[in-house]
Order: sequence, then structure tokens, then C-alpha cells
Amino acid sequence: MVYVNFERALPYFEVYQTEIEKKFGTESKKLLKCLIPIARILTITERQAEVVELKKRIDKLSGRNEVLTPFNLTIRSKDLLAQNYVGKVFKKGKAVKVEILVDETGKIIEAIAKTDKQKVETETLKMTVRPFIYNNEARKMRGYFFYSLD
Repeated sequence: MVYVNFERALPYFEVYQTEIEKKFGTESKKLLKCLIPIARILTITERQAEVVELKKRIDKLSGRNEVLTPFNLTIRSKDLLAQNYVGKVFKKGKAVKVEILVDETGKIIEAIAKTDKQKVETETLKMTVRPFIYNNEARKMRGYFFYSLD
């Protein structure tokens, strides 16, 4: 999860879920340690129906309305290094949050910035990221990153 490698993290959480359910039952609060990360990973994909059902289960187990925060996809970017975007994305200073939609090939197909829209969105659409492939199926994903204006 730290390295935004969802494809490798998801199976570990799924195995943990299976083992906890066997040992403690399907209503154990220990499941929150895996259900929340699974739900967060699924929020970046187009599997929203699964996320809704999983969120209901999480809320029931935790007893509160859990917030599933989106992911910063900066680390997944292929072009940050290849096209010298590192300074633009990681440099401290004035930064703009850019919400992105990535297609199955890793191309950013939608970029929405709050300020300096034209420049930031144009530059963002030139980038690509490592696509999300799970069970040999490529999927679209949503997330964000910060674009530095300095």
C-alpha cells in the first residue's frame, strides 16, 4: 500500500480476510484491518457496486460512517521520471491537487484541477501511470496527485 502497488497488496488483504473470517467469524471487528484497505483499493477501480456493499459492512462493523479516502497516484507514474516531471510534482511550494482518471493502458484520460486549470490539466494529460491490472484484467482507476506550480 505504501508504494501504491495495489495489485500486490490486494491478494494479501483477501487472504487475511479469509483467515479472520474462518477463525473469528464474519462479524469480527478484526476484519476492519483488511476490509478498509480492500474498499479503498476498489474505490480507484470501476467496481463501485462492490465498494458500496463493502462500505455498508465496514460501517456496520465499526459502528460509524467510515470515510474511504482516495489515493495519491504520484508514485505509480512512469513519466514522472522519464519526462522529468519529478520537480513539477514533488517540489515544495504552491501545488494544485489534480484529480485524474486513468484508462486501462495507464494513459491519463481526464484531469481536473481547481486552479491554473489549462496549464495543469494540459501537462497532466501528457503523463501516463502504471495501469491497474488484477486477475489478468486491466481496469480504469481514479486518484489524484499534486502538481507544483513553482
